[in-house]
Amino acid sequence: ALAGAVAVGDVPRPEAAAVCGALERDGVDVWMLTGDHEATAVAVADRLGLRRARVRAGALPAEKRRCVEELQALHAGVVFVGDGVNDAPALAQADVGVAVGCGTRVAIEAADVVLVRDDLRDAVVALHLARTVYRRIRLNFVWATCYNLVLIPIAAGALYPATRTRLPPAAAAACMVFSSLSVVLSSLALRLYRPPPVEVAPPRKAAAATTPYEQLKDGVRSLAVALGLARLHADVCGEESEPLFDASVADEGGGLV
Repeated sequence: ALAGAVAVGDVPRPEAAAVCGALERDGVDVWMLTGDHEATAVAVADRLGLRRARVRAGALPAEKRRCVEELQALHAGVVFVGDGVNDAPALAQADVGVAVGCGTRVAIEAADVVLVRDDLRDAVVALHLARTVYRRIRLNFVWATCYNLVLIPIAAGALYPATRTRLPPAAAAACMVFSSLSVVLSSLALRLYRPPPVEVAPPRKAAAATTPYEQLKDGVRSLAVALGLARLHADVCGEESEPLFDASVADEGGGLV
């Protein structure tokens, strides 16, 4: 008879599920590449709300880089977030590599962006800030182009044949200063930037088992999830367990790892 069970498993970061949800709401496809066992990777993906078809388990450093190359062939840009030595090749291959500040030095050296804090929510902030800055650059470019297309001909005397008036040199100089000043003020407005809120839900407390049998049952369930022994859970507890991985699930694409 089974007298007891001890299960040891990796616990996702508290903010990981909220970060994945925020990225998907922004239209970013989230993938998970890990060197852990397939059962462990799928169990973690289920807790994070990721589709099992977008989980690549047992990936060595070279395989992670190859997965990034495959995504780059399908999408305009791929961002890879990692913190370990095994992530360095993928960080270097990705269009934008993001390393967590508490990660290894090799990962930090290979990354393009380093998160100072040990918080994955900063990855969402970095992506949102990059989009905000890019939109402001385009706005400044369009504004400066239209402004110069209108006022340069006027300063050159385009209205003189019709109105017999010229733009005074002092006024032309003032218009030129205003063009540069408006672009600078528009850029300085980014100081008012506020990062998007990424709310982390408080951890849910599971109902405490009331009988020794229920305690043993919960322990076996945790062991089955940690080791991928779904059949053990079904045999001991008398319940059917869903398969941890369905190879028939088709993938529809991806974008961010």
